[in-house]
Amino acid sequence: MGCVICKLDMVGVNGSCDRRFCSMKCYLKHRGDYTRKRDQLDIDSMGEILGAVRGVEFSKTFSKRVGYTAGDFRSYMDMLMAKGGSPYSFQNYGEMWRVGMFFPARLFLYESRASELYEMCWSLGNFRVVGVGDSSVDNRTYVGIDNGVTGSISILNKGWMVCYPMPVKKTKNYQKGEGGYIHRVDRHELIDIFRSRNLIGNDVCFMVERPMVNPGRTFATYSALRSFEVLLTVLEEFDLKFVVVDSREWQGYLVSRKISGDSDDLKGQSKEMAYLLYPDIDLSNVNDSSVMLAQIANARG
Repeated sequence: MGCVICKLDMVGVNGSCDRRFCSMKCYLKHRGDYTRKRDQLDIDSMGEILGAVRGVEFSKTFSKRVGYTAGDFRSYMDMLMAKGGSPYSFQNYGEMWRVGMFFPARLFLYESRASELYEMCWSLGNFRVVGVGDSSVDNRTYVGIDNGVTGSISILNKGWMVCYPMPVKKTKNYQKGEGGYIHRVDRHELIDIFRSRNLIGNDVCFMVERPMVNPGRTFATYSALRSFEVLLTVLEEFDLKFVVVDSREWQGYLVSRKISGDSDDLKGQSKEMAYLLYPDIDLSNVNDSSVMLAQIANARG
């Protein structure tokens, strides 16, 4: 099978996220022509959702494909609106809030309702409540940190994203009977990054991945915990707001909290999403997990 654009044989090629193009370059170049074919499908689907907000039932076709009813949708949005004692209700929809998505529909490359990607896009877990006229969220900076010496730091503000590999240093290994050298997070360089990007003393939200703890991978666990401790001391020293999440928790947004997926599959989706959201970012030296952590922190508000 060849790429539909450049006709390159795709055998042995990673390909782009819709599996019809040989590379992200081909996909992004011709994205407009590809997505226009399903514009009406998106309009019809959002019409079903907005109809449910007004109390209209879903069509049988839409309800069967997404796996829930209009009543289920309203109950889910009621639950979201009840969090934190917000003043939102279905009666003040449009005036005070609107329906938003964690991951916009343009990221899901489907051409029909029969696609699994369509089901993922329009599943309940991908919806959120967005306040109208709330500029505080838009002006906040969000930082995603993938813990560990091979991790990275991604900083998102007003739509722009900048990424750094985790700063590390090579030091002597003091574990008994081991000797040699190990890599550790460089605390001073980490603080320099925070200062250079004005992350200290401003309205910034950090989302940090919880370190791996695996009895079967002792040395990797030691490394992850060492790195996490350095990160915590910096965050606490400067009184920075942060939340710690499990990898499965943030990866759940990639599959709309619906499809479990194995580890390799979730990592693959993460990289594809990162490329689609920020195609200009060079991810060769940056872990895409931090990009998605920053994006999800932004979506959560």
